[in-house]
Amino acid sequence: MRSHARLHLAEVAESAGAAVHLSVRDGLDMVLIDSIRPHSAVILSRLDVGSRMSLATSASGRAYIASVEPAAREALLEQVREAAGKDWPAQKARLDASLREYAQLGYCSSFRDWHQDIHAIGVTVNGPGGEIYGVSCGGPAYLLPKKLMRDKIAPRLVEVARLISREAGSG
Repeated sequence: MRSHARLHLAEVAESAGAAVHLSVRDGLDMVLIDSIRPHSAVILSRLDVGSRMSLATSASGRAYIASVEPAAREALLEQVREAAGKDWPAQKARLDASLREYAQLGYCSSFRDWHQDIHAIGVTVNGPGGEIYGVSCGGPAYLLPKKLMRDKIAPRLVEVARLISREAGSG
């Protein structure tokens, strides 16, 4: 999937001027399996292959949660609840908002939730066997304001995710 998606994700990275990451779920994290940085960007995230992002707070993690079947989603949210402890009410509110966002817009945002200085948009792509991959595009909040993320980057990322899934035979 990495090699299949890379060309499309590199185009998004260049047009957005931001890093794009392809990830898979591992427990309550999303683990990066590819990291594409645009040639044009001066400041980039330090995330690389093998880096982990929280399922509950990262844009790709939230998109992953929104993409799984309802029964699997409920089981996954129960695991997140158990891990969150006393922070669960706040996390639940943000996750509920993310589920609505994904249903309405086809993506999930993480504006300073995963990291206080990072804005990101997340989507999912489906592999040829039906597996779900997370894709996020993001970077420094001061370079990627919410309006830019929502108006320019999110629509392109959603479009590319559909294209990748379709080309993989699952979209």
